[in-house]
Amino acid sequence: MANRNKSDIGFGKKVRGLWLDLALDFVANGVSFDDARSALAEIIMIDNPGEDATRKILVGLNRVWFNPPDYCRTTRDAGVLLYRQVDLPIQRLVLHWGMAIAAYPFIGTVAEAVGRLLRLQGAVSISDVKRRVGEKFGDREFVERIVRFNVSSFFDWGVIAPTKKKGRYAAVQQIPVTNPEHTAWLIEALLHSQADGGLDLAKVRQHPLLFPFALDGLLSSLAISKANSRLQTMRHGHMQELVMLREN
Repeated sequence: MANRNKSDIGFGKKVRGLWLDLALDFVANGVSFDDARSALAEIIMIDNPGEDATRKILVGLNRVWFNPPDYCRTTRDAGVLLYRQVDLPIQRLVLHWGMAIAAYPFIGTVAEAVGRLLRLQGAVSISDVKRRVGEKFGDREFVERIVRFNVSSFFDWGVIAPTKKKGRYAAVQQIPVTNPEHTAWLIEALLHSQADGGLDLAKVRQHPLLFPFALDGLLSSLAISKANSRLQTMRHGHMQELVMLREN
């Protein structure tokens, strides 16, 4: 499993999908974070005029797309290549989601809690998610604050929708992911967010962390290894097949 700094727990403010789109476009065109910072800050400050809020959002954009942790830098590079090949809103959301959970495993924890609660209850409140995440990370004020910013980011990205009851969200229709390379790339990002080295291939399709998406096919070991050379599969026992990140 890649070495990572788990203290980098998540977005310090709500991060809008529009800003992630701009960051990805800059990276795809070879623009560095230092060169893009002013333009990004100008757009961000339309909604967040405070310097501290803008700084926190820029930190998130930088970590997700410009300068991700070393363990998922090749994942970022592959995501940028996919973006250059196909630029559609649905594909962009797949890429943003994958890099957010890879670069910030805490965001993956929040997303997994949301996915599990939606599956159990059909709707979810931020307090429900705080309680679930607090069981793992402790009931601390800054953890609760980050959870709130992460969930509000999910809402902005369109993967959850408000209900008639204030403060509660419901799932939206899942987005089909039909491109084999996008599916395999999303599995790679999912693996970066996990504490364990591998996942049961049969359960990947229904993994709660991927609740916004419907993975269409490609969940055979041969198809995965063909679509993504950074993944490998292995038989575990008679019935279980694991998918994991290939060692460098």
